[in-house]
Amino acid sequence: MILDLHQQGLTVSAISRETGIDRKTVRKYIERGLEVPAYGPRKPRATVIDPFASYLRERVKGSVRNFVYGRAVEHSRLRPCGLKAVRKQN
Repeated sequence: MILDLHQQGLTVSAISRETGIDRKTVRKYIERGLEVPAYGPRKPRATVIDPFASYLRERVKGSVRNFVYGRAVEHSRLRPCGLKAVRKQN
């Protein structure tokens, strides 16, 4: 795509505007004669609460009323299971 636009006579800046790719990146691909790689979706990364996900789902499913009043309550129940302290979100 970049090389096609360059062969049509578009400037690096015009290609950058057209494709949404930075000018320096466009210049790099033109100089090397390469096309921009197409990346696939990334694999999901593990989170701190992954080991407790099924427990939390059951708690939410079983008692929404109790879950509403607190992250602190859930944290205090998970601490004995091995959950380490996590930072508070404001």
